[in-house]
Amino acid sequence: MVALQNIRVANMLPAVSQTSAAFSPTADDRVAVGTKADYATIIVNLGAMASALTVLKLTDSDDNSTYGDVTGFIGGTDFTLPTATDDNKFVVVQVDLRKRKRYLKVEATAGVGAIVMSITCVFSRTKIGTNSATDSGALALV
Repeated sequence: MVALQNIRVANMLPAVSQTSAAFSPTADDRVAVGTKADYATIIVNLGAMASALTVLKLTDSDDNSTYGDVTGFIGGTDFTLPTATDDNKFVVVQVDLRKRKRYLKVEATAGVGAIVMSITCVFSRTKIGTNSATDSGALALV
């Protein structure tokens, strides 16, 4: 099987607008379909930005309840936070999961102006290929 086919896509945050508040992305389990992913590529897709993001960071958890920051993936410390002039750009976070906890979640908070954003995670390097749309996290697998 071609390596790119051994992926699972997770919609962590459908496109939504937020003003002066935290976004509510879902956590995602890197263990699915009977196998765990070794890598994740998280794409934070920015739409219209009337303000800067005040928080953008990756967190992880063993139990899907208590989350901690992942060193190296904290906006404002490890990379520059998107500003109001970053309309229609994206941030790509590439994570080696082999030494990470089981659950991943992105935390993001909008500044005073509205921000439109979505977050997609592509889990890759699974030991077993995904053979169906459901296994891949997709509506259709063509």
